[in-house]
Amino acid sequence: MHPKYFGASHDMAKRAIMGWLDPNPNERWEAHPMWFNKRPKPPDDRAFLDKYAAALGVDIVNGESRDKNKLLEVAQKCRVHLLLDPDTRLWKPQNNTRSKKHVTVHQFIAFVKSPCRQDKLTLVYDQSYRRGGGDIWE
Repeated sequence: MHPKYFGASHDMAKRAIMGWLDPNPNERWEAHPMWFNKRPKPPDDRAFLDKYAAALGVDIVNGESRDKNKLLEVAQKCRVHLLLDPDTRLWKPQNNTRSKKHVTVHQFIAFVKSPCRQDKLTLVYDQSYRRGGGDIWE
């Protein structure tokens, strides 16, 4: 999630999709906003994280940080439904490339196979089009 896009219609879509997938109001969701780039150091990042959590009706996953290398560990330990919110999409890397803007297919598989997550939902919000000139219907 890039903070400059916060408040767009996609945020309401995320909230609605989580509600459709599990309409039980007693079942909580946690989110990892995947905010790795251009992020202020704590506690200056807290204001955005609080607004993000309130808008989506979620808690921020325990251990969320600006360190992309901790994503796998944090997501695997989450014991409730989990929203992963990359800048763009689920991604299959080529030539061992790495990205801070995506959740890789291999990471996603590791998240859902974690013993803590066997009976929990894992949602990766995939916007699926490019901003700035992209055709949403493609």
